[in-house]
Amino acid sequence: MPSLTLADAATRIAPVAEKKKKWIQKATANSHGQFRRKAEAAGESTKEFAREHENSGGTLGKEANLALNLMGASGAAKKPKKHRSKFYDHHAED
Repeated sequence: MPSLTLADAATRIAPVAEKKKKWIQKATANSHGQFRRKAEAAGESTKEFAREHENSGGTLGKEANLALNLMGASGAAKKPKKHRSKFYDHHAED
């Protein structure tokens, strides 16, 4: 198998990067708050409703997993940053 040149590799990587940029917009394009309304009808918060139905089959399970992923992506459950060693900090006090 011949090795790829830099130009060949760039043409194969670029389309994938463009697809990743708008996955949220494509996934939520037709929802218009339907999942939130389902949660309100059940008398639960969106997060509670999503956790309850994340293993459900069909569309509801997919919507629940998407909701949980988007809640995590929005910073709802971020991990605290790890502190770097002073070896890497150029402004460290001695």
